[in-house]
Formats: sequence, structure tokens, C-alpha cells
Amino acid sequence: MLQAIGGLVMAFNMALGLTVAIRLLRLGARTRGPERWLGVYFLFMWFVGFILATVIYMGWSSPSLALPDTLRSVLHGIYVAASSFGLYGIFVFTQQVFRPTSVAARSAVLAAGITMVLAWIAYGVTEGFRVGVINGPAYWVGYAVRQAAIVWMAVESFLYWAQLRRRIDVGLAEPILVNRFLLWGVWAVAVSLMQLSDPIARLWYWWITGDAVHYQPEIGRPMTLLTLYATAALGTVSGSALLLTFFPTAGYRRWLLAPHAA
Repeated sequence: MLQAIGGLVMAFNMALGLTVAIRLLRLGARTRGPERWLGVYFLFMWFVGFILATVIYMGWSSPSLALPDTLRSVLHGIYVAASSFGLYGIFVFTQQVFRPTSVAARSAVLAAGITMVLAWIAYGVTEGFRVGVINGPAYWVGYAVRQAAIVWMAVESFLYWAQLRRRIDVGLAEPILVNRFLLWGVWAVAVSLMQLSDPIARLWYWWITGDAVHYQPEIGRPMTLLTLYATAALGTVSGSALLLTFFPTAGYRRWLLAPHAA
């Protein structure tokens, strides 16, 4: 039952992410603004990345669904490339929205992009994009940079929300807009924790088995299921925050505006 719920949550998030991606990419094509980079993230990481990850790792939950090692490695290389490009979009979006004039921020984004490319190449050369329990340093360098993109955006969103919140009482900020930055920060935190659930489960498996290469479903299944449950819970939070950010209901708008009606 819980697995089915987790699957439904993932399907909902993928559909919502694709909808948001199309909306932002179409808007960005007209404005040439930073929203197009956010659309890149939702298309390549949130939608394409989720599909690839599901196909690659479905053998960990059911051995009968496992792909041949060669095909799985190829798909994993594509997955890492797609997710890296998507999260590079987050880096660019965050810099253009929150730090548009900062030379240091632009330099950090450029360095992050170069690091992800080099890490992807090194991962392919050293491990052939092997899907293991604990991969080598190149994979984790790329992972750390990808994780940093979401963490940076969360920090900037909460900081900006705190600044705008003080302006509401004097009529210099719109409550719905201010709340949008809060929701965006909540979304980013939930996504960051979703991304962290995977390495935590891997380290747990490695600590129990001592095997950093081969995954044994009969041992790892409880960890895989726990990760699925955690991802489903966090996916519910992230999906709800994303939905209210881009498609706030009339009732939610009234609730936000009610304290400021006077």
C-alpha cells in the first residue's frame, strides 16, 4: 500500500514538474529571463531525471526488473548528465534572481558548471558510469555540487522572504509574493532532503554489509523501502509547495490576504 502511495506521489510530482517546465520555458522564450533556467531544471532533472532514475534503480527493489549492467551504466551516464545540466539551471536561476550584480556569484556558477562537467568525464573514465553502492570520488564530487545548487537556492529564498516580510506591514510588499518565496524555500529544503536520502541509504547498506560495489536485494530491500517512504513524504511536501507556488488556489489566496485586509 505504501509503495503504491509512493508511486502516486512520484507520478504527481513528475506531471507537475513537466507542467511547470513547459510553462516556464514558454515564458522564458518570450522574456529571455531567468525563469527559462528554472524550466531547464524541471525538464531535465525533475522530469527526465526521475524517469531515468526509476528505470536504473528499479532492479534494487525487484531483481526481476534489473537491467543488464551495460545498459544500466549507459543510462546512468545520461542520468548524471541530465541532472547536472538541470541543476546548473538552478545555479544560473539563483544567481540571476538573487545576486544579479555579484561577480563572485557569477564566478561560483561558472566554477560549479565546469566542476560538474569534469566530474562527469572523470566518472565515465574511471568507472564507466557504473551503478554501485558507493561510487568513486568523481561521482561524489559531482553529487556534492548538484546538492549545493538546491541548498544555495533554499538559503537565498529564505533570506529574501525574511527581507520582504518586514515590508508587508508598511504596504511595500504583496503578501502573496512574499509567501511565494517562503514556499520556494520550503520546496528547496524538501528536495534537498530527498536528494540526501539516497546517499544515507547507501552508507547504511555499506555499513551493514561492507560491500561498496554489489547490491544484494535481500539485504538492501528494507533500506530501499525506507528510502521510498521518506521520498514519498518529502515529495508530498515539495509537491504541495510547488503547486501553491505556481498554482495557488482561491482559498489559499484569501487565507494569505485575510490578516492584511484592513
